[in-house]
Amino acid sequence: MKARTKAQRALVDVSDTLPEITKIQSAYAYQHCFQRLAYRSKTKGTGCLECGHIWQMEEKDTSVKCPACNVKLSVVDTRKKQHNPGKKYFSMLDVRGEYQVVRLFELIKIQEVGKPARRYMMEVVRQFFNPEKEMQVIARCRTTSFNIDSFNGDLECRDTAGYYGNKYDLWADATYPKIKVLPAYARNGYTYAIKEVSQYKVMRAILCNSKAETLIKSRQVGLLEAYVGSRDNDIYRYWNSIKIAIRNNQIIKPDDTITWLDYLKLLAFFNKDLNSPKYLFPADLKAAHDELVIKKQRVEKTRESERKRRVAIENQVEYEAAKKAFFGMLFTNGKITVKVLESVPEFAEEGLKLHHCVFTNEYFKKQDSLILSARIDGKPVETIEVSLDEMKVKQSRGLQNLPTPHHDEIISLVRKNLPKIRKVYNESRRQAA
Repeated sequence: MKARTKAQRALVDVSDTLPEITKIQSAYAYQHCFQRLAYRSKTKGTGCLECGHIWQMEEKDTSVKCPACNVKLSVVDTRKKQHNPGKKYFSMLDVRGEYQVVRLFELIKIQEVGKPARRYMMEVVRQFFNPEKEMQVIARCRTTSFNIDSFNGDLECRDTAGYYGNKYDLWADATYPKIKVLPAYARNGYTYAIKEVSQYKVMRAILCNSKAETLIKSRQVGLLEAYVGSRDNDIYRYWNSIKIAIRNNQIIKPDDTITWLDYLKLLAFFNKDLNSPKYLFPADLKAAHDELVIKKQRVEKTRESERKRRVAIENQVEYEAAKKAFFGMLFTNGKITVKVLESVPEFAEEGLKLHHCVFTNEYFKKQDSLILSARIDGKPVETIEVSLDEMKVKQSRGLQNLPTPHHDEIISLVRKNLPKIRKVYNESRRQAA
């Protein structure tokens, strides 16, 4: 919408002072949002997907420097000629007067063997934060419907009330490291670039929530993502354990955060001391987690079958009430089929076959997560958790929580169908309202 009020016109005037993105910033964005690849063919040689140079390469290294552009490339053995990784988002933090500004850019990169990569960049969202005021947005119109998620039109003032505020909340694949922040945000810990967490959520949290402030100051980025995302209850529940991690300078890596929180649940199940570093920080987190999962599965198996049957029936009623709108959802690329788990027994079967904790840690009770099963020839290969609040893939776990050779293909298939999931989720919310 066009700026109509005095406040909106003032915001547009501030927005107009923002500079164009520089060549250095643009280069950083493409370097950190996209892989740099070379496609190697047995008969056609090796092709750099950055500059288009093709050369013969005898060695079987998995990485190489292009002789023409001198860029380090990851080598992929394939007969494919084109690579289209899809849209990526890049963010920059700036200050204009009384406003903290978060700028978000949409990036597209189209690559083909023998041709220089084609790059397209468009600024799509500008978020304006002020400690004393509500967040305001200048953005292009975002269309989110079945199989469509696109920006078009001009940068204009947009409605941020209720659902519309989240509509312009984008998770950035990379953030420019040289950031500018208002003193109020710097005082509360926002002094470094964060790519793992939506800036929108962090900006709204760190000024009014002491836990978010503590996590960002201690650089517990993974736990911060969990707190402002869908695992906030776990952060409250295990806050004493998290403080012990901070005191012991134990940074929980973003990739390990979900596993660590699930591991704490398992420790609690077995009445282990959640205040003891001996238990909290195992040398091999994955091995310790998997060992407890197996032990819990054994305990579950020994429990009385009638009690389990009654619990399953009760949970099934609750699960159906929460996720019935998604039942029947299925998508495939011809080889891999992804479907929604539609019953509590399916969760139990999935956890038993893949030896992970999707059932033992009661993922069927998570209101803001959708659990899907990726299958090949009818057999489960990975279990996927999609955050309905953030509309992104939180995790995808195969046998014993390891990624399978099909992991990237599964993630790509689910991300491609996120608009379909969003449509069903929005419709169910409107009906519930």
